[in-house]
Amino acid sequence: MINFSHSTVPVVLVDDERSELDAYGFLLTSMGVNQVVQVRDSRRLPAVMADLGVCVLFLDLNMPHKSGFEVLKELRITHPHIPVVIITANSEIESAVECLKQGAHDYLVKPINMNTFASALRNALEICALRNEVFTLKGVSFNRNLKSPEHFQRIITQNPTMIGLFQYIESISSSREPILIQVPPLRERKEDIPLIAAYLRDQAAKAMGKPVVETGQQFAAVLAAHPFPGNIRELKTYIYDAVAQSTDTSLRVETILDRLADVSTLSQPQTPNAAPTHTTVLEDLMGEFPTLAALNEYAIDQALERTDNNQSKAARLLGISKQALSKRLKKREKS
Repeated sequence: MINFSHSTVPVVLVDDERSELDAYGFLLTSMGVNQVVQVRDSRRLPAVMADLGVCVLFLDLNMPHKSGFEVLKELRITHPHIPVVIITANSEIESAVECLKQGAHDYLVKPINMNTFASALRNALEICALRNEVFTLKGVSFNRNLKSPEHFQRIITQNPTMIGLFQYIESISSSREPILIQVPPLRERKEDIPLIAAYLRDQAAKAMGKPVVETGQQFAAVLAAHPFPGNIRELKTYIYDAVAQSTDTSLRVETILDRLADVSTLSQPQTPNAAPTHTTVLEDLMGEFPTLAALNEYAIDQALERTDNNQSKAARLLGISKQALSKRLKKREKS
């Protein structure tokens, strides 16, 4: 049974539809969330946030007066530490990518089942905890009293720039002058992606009480090719979703193909001393370089095959509603 009664972090719901607020509020209460705050008028949100401090926020995109996208951009300035989960009926990839670029923690498409909702909440609560740790670490730095290099030992990297950055931080730890340090985004340190993905995979398995599975070569290839506009929080979302849906010995590549906007550079992982190749993992799977439409069809076929054509189970594997899957299948029959 899903239970968040141990968490004291408030959850804020922003939606102009009373029925939606009541539904999500009931869902959160049934999961044991102690404090749920509902906001129907997005213009009231700044006043609500001023009284709450740290929280998790679920935000609808399509609202009058001030859209969810406008609210998201404002929150990135006024409350950058708060994880924002977008809830919308818009399933367009461009909308999801733009929200992630603006700092959204996750993007959920209605209708949303309980497991997906709970997974998003769990991830957001963990982000809150991690950011609290970051603020604690910043407090040490701001006091110009960084005498404990072990604070950085938990940071996972093999990127030369990152390693050099930490060596630099250690060398200036006694400095009294404020110094701006820019950490390179994930897309600029691709060699860290497998390490961080493995760490998040094990963390997710432990949190969900599931056995640890292998990442898998195809899954790793997709991760390596993606530019990650949402940085590590985006990677964490994909890994946690994949672990939540895993039923085999490795993470299924199908769980992220439908969510990624750019698969045009997916390269076949190279083994040591192997001859260079210009074919891709997807070309090996499908016989030719696929279009996004072909990827969707492939994921649907795989899900139906693995569930013996059970549409409800297949929809859960794909991370969409049964109605959405049925609509796609009917559209396929007509074409």
